Amino acid sequence: MYQLRQTLAAVGFGVIFLFVGAIADGAIIVEYPIPAGTDYKNPSSVDDHVTASTLENHGHTSVSTGTESGYISGSVSQGNENDAISQNDYWDFTVTAEEDYALNLENLVVSLGGSSVDVEEFTASFFVRSDVDGFATTLPGSLTSISVPEDQGVAVNGTLSVDLTGAAFQNLGSVSFRIYVFDNATNSAQMPRIFDPTLTGAVVPEPSSWVLLAMAAMGLMGAGWRRYHQA
Repeated sequence: MYQLRQTLAAVGFGVIFLFVGAIADGAIIVEYPIPAGTDYKNPSSVDDHVTASTLENHGHTSVSTGTESGYISGSVSQGNENDAISQNDYWDFTVTAEEDYALNLENLVVSLGGSSVDVEEFTASFFVRSDVDGFATTLPGSLTSISVPEDQGVAVNGTLSVDLTGAAFQNLGSVSFRIYVFDNATNSAQMPRIFDPTLTGAVVPEPSSWVLLAMAAMGLMGAGWRRYHQA
């Protein structure tokens, strides 16, 4: 009887451990700190069950290893969301879950700032779209504007945070995000910047994997029960 209890307890703790580890939300799935060095476009933190692309720039945007930021030269992306979209002024990345796993997303957080050395204050705006709807709409709450003070070096001035807990961002095999930018700059030294894009959530086994895990647990418990009655 004692051995049976040990077997059942071991199986139970094993299942609980796997379950809790898989569904723990709020964990970093991928993070792009844009560090100094040759790998500055690569993510620094990636969940064990996903692959992540490099952080790429498009249109007038760039990525700078020296300032650990993505930036755009001022006065080239003036106007509004439509101007940013038509000029392809965005940074993007893609995250893909490995086979038999799925992405349950929670938040995308991006630090926002700029630089304005020897020039006047300006305003920069950022927003996010995803391939969940083919990049057709701006994610609710993502449009964020900041003011970059006169004669500021490279610095953070605000945060963009997108809630991804809705159904559209759960149980995904892969997802891509675009971080767009536009501004009212009139001088090339007025540069909007992004820092450290970070995606959080959980990477969980797909339902079919849980079925297999449950079957394995039941098999182990059945074997323990049989051993007990044969003793």
